[in-house]
Amino acid sequence: IGNGVTKIGSSAFYNCSSIAKFEVSGQPSIGTDAFYGVPSRLQYEDVTTGDAVGVRVTGVFPISTTGISIPYTLDGKPVTEIAAEAFAGNSNITSLYVQATNITIGDKAFSNCSNLSSVTLPSGASSTVTIGSRSFENCAIKTINLSSVSSVGQQAFSGCTNLTTVTLPTNVADASVN
Repeated sequence: IGNGVTKIGSSAFYNCSSIAKFEVSGQPSIGTDAFYGVPSRLQYEDVTTGDAVGVRVTGVFPISTTGISIPYTLDGKPVTEIAAEAFAGNSNITSLYVQATNITIGDKAFSNCSNLSSVTLPSGASSTVTIGSRSFENCAIKTINLSSVSSVGQQAFSGCTNLTTVTLPTNVADASVN
């Protein structure tokens, strides 16, 4: 859908369950149930670090998806990153479940996702999670377990006024939480 499109009407793609890829340029207004019944799919791109090939998650389609699950792999490649601002400002998202065990959550990846209240990150000795600056600012998170996190960027949880419990590991390398 090109930049000139300003609106996607109500039920425009209602139950179009075979849509495999959808690209939207610009920021059109989206009507009620415009993508009802369209299966959610993570958008991603390949990334190469040295000899390792991985995947960077860049968003989700349709944007009305409420639960985001980041798997271990996509197309047989490990998910290593959630891109900066990948989901920023998406008020539809209410939950995030990260299965990928060695992942970087980019700067402002979930910034201003005002209804994001549940975040589950991987845990265990073999998991390494890096959280970028302002990754979860202005979210509705109530509790967060950062036991597998090696670094927390500046203002990662700023404006999270509902946040009452934060669990940090004893070996966290950097926690610039504001």
